[in-house]
Amino acid sequence: MKILNLPIALLVIVIALGCKKDSTATNSYWIKFKKNGIEEKLTSYVSYCYNRPKAGDTSLTELILGGELKERNTAFYISILKNAKFTVGAYQTGDAGTTFIVDYMTNLGQLDELDYSLDNPPGYPTGYFRVNISSINGKEMRGSFTGNYLYEFFKKDTINITDGEFFIKTH
Repeated sequence: MKILNLPIALLVIVIALGCKKDSTATNSYWIKFKKNGIEEKLTSYVSYCYNRPKAGDTSLTELILGGELKERNTAFYISILKNAKFTVGAYQTGDAGTTFIVDYMTNLGQLDELDYSLDNPPGYPTGYFRVNISSINGKEMRGSFTGNYLYEFFKKDTINITDGEFFIKTH
């Protein structure tokens, strides 16, 4: 298992923000989850980067799913790199040949911006995330995810992300 540090996580976020986004008024695509037990649903911009060879290393396949809530300057992204194509099934931290990057960001672009990331800080249990892809039909992908916590390095704070689901457009 590899859990990457802040500079690499920021690079992935920059790449993710460059992915195509669906901002249709119908909000037909979404990502929802519980943050500290309270449901959040991201519909303003839902990224649909999916299942493509990684730029610069075509031996890896990259899956990025994420969304933003523009009116609250909030974003959530999961990026998984692995050495095979993604199919229906479960993927989790600790899987051989798989790297996870998970970020929940608040106050984007503000001086008090916070970035909670998958990490293994001293004194905490091992960071864990699992993504289940339940269907892929060439146009859309549906699934679920859960984790134990995300850690904000500078604030030394954690949030719990659990009971996640997604319905996103694929390309």
